[in-house]
Amino acid sequence: GKEYTIQEVVKEVDKDYMFYEESFGGVTLSGGEVMVQDMEYIVALLKKLKRKGYHVTIDTCGYAPQENFEKVFPYVDTFLYDIKLMDDEKHKKYMGQSNEMIFTNMKYLSEQGARIYIRIPVIGGVNDSDKDIEAIIEYLKGNIAVAQVNLLPYHDIATSKYERLGLEYRGAEFTVPDNERMEELKYKFIQNGFSNTKIGG
Repeated sequence: GKEYTIQEVVKEVDKDYMFYEESFGGVTLSGGEVMVQDMEYIVALLKKLKRKGYHVTIDTCGYAPQENFEKVFPYVDTFLYDIKLMDDEKHKKYMGQSNEMIFTNMKYLSEQGARIYIRIPVIGGVNDSDKDIEAIIEYLKGNIAVAQVNLLPYHDIATSKYERLGLEYRGAEFTVPDNERMEELKYKFIQNGFSNTKIGG
């Protein structure tokens, strides 16, 4: 890794200015988990980017203190926000933490009028059941103003890398959802009013 000053980061961003103009794109801050980094640095960077007129997105799992979201909210155009599971016990089993903070922060952002893209990694054998998906849909319908839903099919392309390194691949129990299943899940969201639902993205 390499440490960058804010000015150095902005200088790198500026190199692609013409591409942003053509594509209506911008800058995405993503992981690790950006919302648990040095927030003074993150806020200063966001302020600089916004002053230059860049569209700014934060990609987050939501597991961070709410005060961090309060600090960045004024300078962020879009939040890419992950949901894995509604069931807290299953969330603890697979993610190692409760999902309570994640949903508290999501609701906070929604109440503040944030533009939220919900991203759901769909993992066979973990969260691809009708019960799990319908629980997410019901929660979103009652609590969150959603701009877009992205269903992200799990893939196991890392398996061969682990084998080459002589390591055990811990995702062996997971399965890749097929195209038909992904289309079924997409249709569930559309049926429930989430017309801007995409597979991938």
